[in-house]
Amino acid sequence: MFKAGELCRALDKPYDAIRYFNMLIERDPKHHLAGSALFYKAMIIGDVLHDDKLAIETYKEFINKYPDHQLVESAKASIELQGKSMDEIIKGFKEKEKNA
Repeated sequence: MFKAGELCRALDKPYDAIRYFNMLIERDPKHHLAGSALFYKAMIIGDVLHDDKLAIETYKEFINKYPDHQLVESAKASIELQGKSMDEIIKGFKEKEKNA
């Protein structure tokens, strides 16, 4: 299911990818790839479908369910950046650099 989700993501079929990732998450939430599936689901929702609110909710769900996952820091960063334009992101990085 995970491989099918990745393939659909690569073939620009976001709804199919989410469907496969959901199947894995629902059938076996303790599977070693379930956390990654939920992260990729959030990424697709935000980056491809542009549903910022749902993407943030999904990233938060991922962080809560899989707090020790290697992608948690990426999820936190994605929450911070979700819905921002490239100019806003660059401006934020420049401000952080000034204050460092």
